[in-house]
Formats: sequence, C-alpha cells, structure tokens
Amino acid sequence: MSKYKRSFLFIAILIAIFLVLKTNQNTIYTLLNPIKEQPNLNQLSSSWQFFNATIWQIPDKTQPKQQTYFTSDKTSFDNKTQTSQSDSVFIIQTKPERTIIISGGKAITKNKESINLYNNVQIETIDNNTNEIKLLKTEQIAYNDKQKTLNSEVLTSLQQKDFSITGDSLSADLVTGNYKFKGNVKTVLTPYNNDKE
Repeated sequence: MSKYKRSFLFIAILIAIFLVLKTNQNTIYTLLNPIKEQPNLNQLSSSWQFFNATIWQIPDKTQPKQQTYFTSDKTSFDNKTQTSQSDSVFIIQTKPERTIIISGGKAITKNKESINLYNNVQIETIDNNTNEIKLLKTEQIAYNDKQKTLNSEVLTSLQQKDFSITGDSLSADLVTGNYKFKGNVKTVLTPYNNDKE
C-alpha cells in the first residue's frame, strides 16, 4: 500500500472516530440536558384520574348520620386549578331529614365550593319524614355550596306531588326554600283526589 493511500486511510479513520465521538457527546449532552422546548409526552394532564369508580363517604363525628355515595365513568382532578371533572355521574346523599339522588352526563367542580352539572340532569329529593318527592330536571345547573344556591339558565322543571312548574331559567335559595322560575313559566296543578273507588 502506498504511503499516500495509508495517509488517506489514516485520516479517514481519524475523521470517522471524531464523528462517532462527537455524535456520542451530543447524545450524552442531550440526555443529561434535555431541550426545554421538547414536550414531555409522559406528563399527565391531571393531578389524578380514575375510571369506572365508586366512592362512598364513611360517616364522621361531625356528621354521623350523613353518607354520600358517588359513581362515575371517569373522574379527573387538576391540583393547579382546583377543578375536577366527572363523566356519567350518579350521587346519593343521605341525611337524617332527606335523601338526595343526583344524576347527569357531566359534573365540574371548582375549589370544593361549586358544582356544575350538565346533560340530562335529574335531582330527586325525598323527604325522609313524609316520603314526598321533588324531582328537578334540566340540561344544566350550578350549585354553590357557600351560598347554598341553585341556578340554571336553561329550561328547568320541578315536579312535586300536587303540581309541576317549568321555566326558561331557575334560581333557588336552598336555605329559605324559595324557587324562582323566569321566562315562559308554566304551572300544572294536580289537586288531591279523595275519592275512593
């Protein structure tokens, strides 16, 4: 092999070794110092999530006769925004004076103070002393726990034993028991019938 060919081969090998080392250095540097703009594909969008779950509250000393049972197809909670979202919710809350059954297609909570329910929402309240039932139906409703209020800006109906009422919107104070329906309000009375057959 001529001197010229050996020199060329030697230089080619040096260049190849340099390129391999340089590539490895870049790979090692990238692994040790990841590019900040590169998204982390393994990062979760929520602080926690669960699917097809059932949760129930064990009575505590402050409210020994209250229990809550909750099921959903999917629930996620974002710690940063303090919001949670649940799909296909079903809730039963029992208290000494009443039982409340809530169902809806979606529920969104914020700061443990408010809950917004959407899609075929039904809230059934059963008085444990009289067994009287109130059934509220709507497509969207907001409950504020601090103020103890219900608000809906869409068609809402309330059915009781002796009447039903519908309106384009509803605002309710759950402390006083006052319900205000607005817009295209319709009431149907069903008088008590004492006739025996």
